[in-house]
Amino acid sequence: MHIDTANGGYSDPKPSDYAIEAGCRERMEEIGTNISAWTEAQAQLDIHGANMAALITDARLTDPNLLPVVSPGGYFRSMIKAGQRGELNLVGSFVGLVARRAKEEEEEWLNHEQ
Repeated sequence: MHIDTANGGYSDPKPSDYAIEAGCRERMEEIGTNISAWTEAQAQLDIHGANMAALITDARLTDPNLLPVVSPGGYFRSMIKAGQRGELNLVGSFVGLVARRAKEEEEEWLNHEQ
């Protein structure tokens, strides 16, 4: 994601909240999500929830091991609606993505060792 954009293009191991938000917003625009969806996500999920929803949307869009997301904007908006209904589990989704990536890295490492 484009978190380094807010830092003049330089990588920052401890990005500010602004840098994370700017990177998430930029990525959502890049994949075709309307700015109104971003504004709605911030209002419904708060800035941290909007950022997590953006990260999850991007991961679902770019992970070749997951079913592809046909409409990133629609997926993102469905997360907002789930949040409005109290049915959104951002932490669970995020933990699942991290666990899946860790398992893939472990398998890659084990295959490399053989």
